[in-house]
Amino acid sequence: MKKLTFTVPVLFVLGTLQFGCATVSHDTARAWPLVNGGFESSVLHEGWSLHVYGAQPEVTLDTNVRHEGRQSLRIKADEPSDTALGQELWLQPGRWYRLRGWVRTEGLDPLGSPVCGTFQVQIPVGRPGGILADGRDHPGTNDWTEEILYFTPPDDGLTRISIFFCGYGKGTGTAWLDQITLEEMKTPTGK
Repeated sequence: MKKLTFTVPVLFVLGTLQFGCATVSHDTARAWPLVNGGFESSVLHEGWSLHVYGAQPEVTLDTNVRHEGRQSLRIKADEPSDTALGQELWLQPGRWYRLRGWVRTEGLDPLGSPVCGTFQVQIPVGRPGGILADGRDHPGTNDWTEEILYFTPPDDGLTRISIFFCGYGKGTGTAWLDQITLEEMKTPTGK
């Protein structure tokens, strides 16, 4: 059996090849991938932070009602709840992106809340700017509906992807969310 011997420069190159992908500079990153956009992880809403104001909703993985894959994320509230999930990503400033996601609702009553059963692309809280793209609301009962949002990130690239049961106010009912994807586009229409 031959013994392999490496010199320090070769080990450095191998280490760079192995670990170089983990070190992504802010200037060269295409995009950090959206984590668990199809809610296929066995860990409840893995990759997404949950924000609840008002009544605590029932947040579960639903294997019976789904758009694609094994399961979807279901949010159900019998008492008024302001519930959203979010994920922050570094994206390339000056580029166009397309966020696609599917939503289904049943008896979703926003109780005056201006945002329900939808998606938003935002500048993270505490930073100037606000909403970069806003999907249509889906009050009442709706079958699976695709929402498509086009946007460019802010100058520093830090962008928040948000999914709403009800937001900026409280609501009741049920919303399912599934198959959320993020793609870089050449133009705002994807062409």
